[in-house]
Amino acid sequence: MNAIALHFAAQSEIRKLPKKHREIYEYVVSYEESLADRAASEEEFKVLLLSREPYEAAAKTFNLSGAKIVEIVNSCERHIQSKVQERMAKVKWHRLAPTSQASHTFLLTL
Repeated sequence: MNAIALHFAAQSEIRKLPKKHREIYEYVVSYEESLADRAASEEEFKVLLLSREPYEAAAKTFNLSGAKIVEIVNSCERHIQSKVQERMAKVKWHRLAPTSQASHTFLLTL
């Protein structure tokens, strides 16, 4: 499936999450991305993730237990994945009539 379409579908579903869950999910994802930037290797990144640092930081920030943060993030991920799969099942590619001005010959509709 087209990576760009998947990205936009996921971003759309993230925006639809309840506000508090969206804030927690985006906080943890952003924190994990900062760990990826900080890590010198894939192995170091895995070690940083296993430290549960993003979840502990989110727990402090949102005044919730680490277990509750993990529950919310996992729930968000399952929901996003399910909704994206539903949307991708409905994707239709339309072949466009070629024109001299067209930069693309296919149109994606979601």
